[in-house]
Amino acid sequence: MVLVFGLDVPLFEFMLVFMVLLTAGIIFILIELKRLNEYLIIERADLKRLERDLGVLEHEERVLDEEEARLGFPRAAAKRRSARKKRAKKKATKKRKG
Repeated sequence: MVLVFGLDVPLFEFMLVFMVLLTAGIIFILIELKRLNEYLIIERADLKRLERDLGVLEHEERVLDEEEARLGFPRAAAKRRSARKKRAKKKATKKRKG
């Protein structure tokens, strides 16, 4: 016991309780950070898969456009090409802003 302002205060007991609570809080925070890291790894993998699938889709669109142009449907191919350019332009402006 320690005298604080003339009162007996169990200072070491308070310090022990404080240290136990602080340790429990740090352990809880570390567990939550581990979970968050696992979620981020999953999301990163999903984003990579999405980008890969978008690349495949764009390649298939280009192949389809070339095939339509070869078969004599230039108007549909031109519409798709202009839509693709608009999407690419919008994507580029988002990257610059973000």
